[in-house]
Amino acid sequence: MDKLTREAQEHGEIFESLIFFEKLIPVLSDKNIEKFKSFLDEHAEDHFEFEEKEIFPIILDKGTNEEKNLIEELQSQHKEILDMINQLDKLVSTHGASSSGNNKEKIMKLNTKIIESLLAHARKEDTEIFPIFKKYGNNI
Repeated sequence: MDKLTREAQEHGEIFESLIFFEKLIPVLSDKNIEKFKSFLDEHAEDHFEFEEKEIFPIILDKGTNEEKNLIEELQSQHKEILDMINQLDKLVSTHGASSSGNNKEKIMKLNTKIIESLLAHARKEDTEIFPIFKKYGNNI
């Protein structure tokens, strides 16, 4: 499987999972938050690493200044999303997923922000980066 096909397939799978987890936020429980955290640990970090090592360097090497700026923006988003995931880990490890009141609301808001950020990030890659991948042919 070429890198572009792998990337597109992963985006589809991640998108479907994020929509599922978004529906679980109103019924937040230890089980739901642990599933979400496992999903993030398993998919987000590995996916970002793949993009950073396999895809982005090609565009940074061959791309126009505008394309390079787009890659730098996406790299910045990776860092922001990973920082939010780390915040979630700390919050849940300190207070538990099913904590009440203010902590539960913080966890719910952070989950929502992570999901929204990941969805927006994936859409940007799908609409702006995939065409760039195609422009450079099968060398990626």
